[in-house]
Amino acid sequence: MKKVLNSIVFLFTLLLFAGCDGPDYQGAPRSVVFEAEGGTIVIPYVHSLWPLSLRDYPSGENVGTSEKNIETGIRTISSEWLNLVASYKAQTVTLTAKPNESSKQRTLCLDFQESNYSGGTVWIYQKGKK
Repeated sequence: MKKVLNSIVFLFTLLLFAGCDGPDYQGAPRSVVFEAEGGTIVIPYVHSLWPLSLRDYPSGENVGTSEKNIETGIRTISSEWLNLVASYKAQTVTLTAKPNESSKQRTLCLDFQESNYSGGTVWIYQKGKK
């Protein structure tokens, strides 16, 4: 029964955020979900890659260490459980999640901003181990 309840709460949370965010922004999804085992997801991103940040949810604090190389057009952000590699030339963001050994879901927010101060957020979820 607890597993069913946890699944319902998880799905409700996803629907809540998906419903509030509206349509995709410039081809980037509003959310991505990793299984507990981890893995890699590549998402399109067609604008400047430099104004990117990862925030913890629910604290809202920036997480991870960031490096950028203007010559190669690569930006990386590494957090405790997620690595991000943004490629301006390939116009992609590659997200790689480490396995989640906890039973609790993990959540990060990938924020991006354009030169005209518009932008968006991609919610990154990882299911907990069953």
